[in-house]
Amino acid sequence: MTAVRLKIHASSRRIPLLSLYPLAKSARNPIALPSTLHALPNRRSFSSDATDESTPIRTQVSKGLAYHMIGPPLRPNPLPTPTFLVPDPYGYVDFSRHLAHRPLYSRLAKDRTVISFDPPGAGSSTRKPMVSMDEMLSAIKETISLVGITQPIDFIGHSQGAIVALAMALQRPDMVRRLVLVSGASGFPAMSHAEGAIWNSTHPLHGEFLRRMALFYVFRRRGFESAVIKTINWSRWEGAEKPGYGAPPDHKWFKDHLGRPVTLRKFFGKVRPRTLWFARVLSQLDYSARLTDVHVPTLAVCGRLDTQCPPPCTVELVDGIPHAEGYIFEQSGHYPMVEEEEEFWKVVDGFLLAEHVDAEVAFGD
Repeated sequence: MTAVRLKIHASSRRIPLLSLYPLAKSARNPIALPSTLHALPNRRSFSSDATDESTPIRTQVSKGLAYHMIGPPLRPNPLPTPTFLVPDPYGYVDFSRHLAHRPLYSRLAKDRTVISFDPPGAGSSTRKPMVSMDEMLSAIKETISLVGITQPIDFIGHSQGAIVALAMALQRPDMVRRLVLVSGASGFPAMSHAEGAIWNSTHPLHGEFLRRMALFYVFRRRGFESAVIKTINWSRWEGAEKPGYGAPPDHKWFKDHLGRPVTLRKFFGKVRPRTLWFARVLSQLDYSARLTDVHVPTLAVCGRLDTQCPPPCTVELVDGIPHAEGYIFEQSGHYPMVEEEEEFWKVVDGFLLAEHVDAEVAFGD
């Protein structure tokens, strides 16, 4: 299947893109979404619990911050350019088992060094989390310093990691060479107003989502946190065959996402930093007014069937960022790198291997 081209900026026409129809830049919401939400037939099985032995991760810890290097060792003036994989902020699972991280670093690390980190309080990082965007950006800069990089590098982020990558391009454009935003958005307002998103009434599970969110805000316990997460995950299968990345999660209250019983002690346990990020930080983020300040070459892609960051979110990014390209993968939801792997890498590799930048200049502290 094919992807949909959104826009080609004049300065980026050297990119070998798939030749498909353009969408008008001036249109407010030019993407026609399906009248009923549906997901994909099972295209490919994918287990986030599996380990990829062929892509070893070299992890070190400095002052409580765990950082990772994958792929070839760093060399002076490396080609292709090293890539920073921005992690899911305060993620629930280890870096190597994350459904989005592993397919990205496994492919990228075949010919370039991939760098990432575990946010404070997540994975192997023992540093106490403050749960803020400033902390995420500081950890990125600290990781780059720890591995000894002094020149701009490529950044790639998925979902909320894409929002962090966007913030990095705004705060430290001298450190960013190219930007890839996968299933991302300019912030929560864009996500919450997009047609087909679980965050608004255009999705059939929005009412259930609100009920579970209300209970979470009242009780602030892990069981209610898990119920909200399961509703978000469940939204991908509503009225549909299962996508290619697994089976629908069990959304019952006293079972986890694999259908296993949850003890009362665990149900009433403390919430995790990831949920605090969602409640305190993501809900306040909005970079829509600053998109024109992003001056690095940017690729924004998403799946047509994404219920978390639907296509209008990508349209806004491509429409607002001056040097942006955009693609919609017609048979993908929130994970196009899994659901349409071959098409995804045609687009992303074409962008990353293009010579957007004529010279690299070392950045300061």
